[in-house]
Amino acid sequence: MCKNFGVTILAVAAIAALLTFTKLGSYSRTAWTRVTESTKAQVPIEFEIDRLKGEVKQLIPDLRKNLSIVAEQMASVERLDKEVQTTKANLDKQETALRKMANDLVGTDTTLVYEGREFSRDSVSRKFELDKKAFKIAQSELKTKEQMLALKRKELENAKAKLDAIRDQERALKLEIQEIETDLQTVRLQQTKNRFVVDDSRLGEVKKSIEELRFRLETEKRTASLEAEYFGNDILEGAEKPAARPASESAREFLKELDGSKVVEK
Repeated sequence: MCKNFGVTILAVAAIAALLTFTKLGSYSRTAWTRVTESTKAQVPIEFEIDRLKGEVKQLIPDLRKNLSIVAEQMASVERLDKEVQTTKANLDKQETALRKMANDLVGTDTTLVYEGREFSRDSVSRKFELDKKAFKIAQSELKTKEQMLALKRKELENAKAKLDAIRDQERALKLEIQEIETDLQTVRLQQTKNRFVVDDSRLGEVKKSIEELRFRLETEKRTASLEAEYFGNDILEGAEKPAARPASESAREFLKELDGSKVVEK
């Protein structure tokens, strides 16, 4: 089973290498690219516009997430800045106290007075060495905090710049989409006008055909009228005459019309 599995892996790797480094792979990639581009071309522009609007709207939640991160960075910078200011103030006080002890130790007095209390020179000397060491450690910590503060401020500045960039890009993308929508409306209106032009052309053809039929009909009427005017007698002479009616029949009809009564036949 393991042997078959290993053979399968080798076969898959060989096919992948074949597709990657041979013409077959090139053909496959080209075909896939064409299919993808063809699919994109078949998607309606209106659908793409709606999709892009959704993508742009999604930038707002992303922006809000980054806002919370930036707010946390701002709070961290503010807190660290306060620590730096407090450390500086404490160092100033320590420096003042150390300067006084150093000046006192430079002298030859065996008893030294601080805040109304007397201390021996040895005890002041020991305190001076301890406070001096603590002062140098605090100075080192202050330097580290100042470096960290500068770094955090730089990170905060970059984060704000990213937020501004996202906001500006979101506004710019909205304007671009609006511009595309306006252009699309213009194109659709022009397409509608073009369709109306085609309909008007067809209507014009129908009207022209009707006028031609009217002209042909009028021509035939005129022709018939002229034939009757110029060749009417010839036509009657060539036609078979009806049989003559008896005179008595014609006389009876005439008397009937005059008297309105029936003529008795004698």
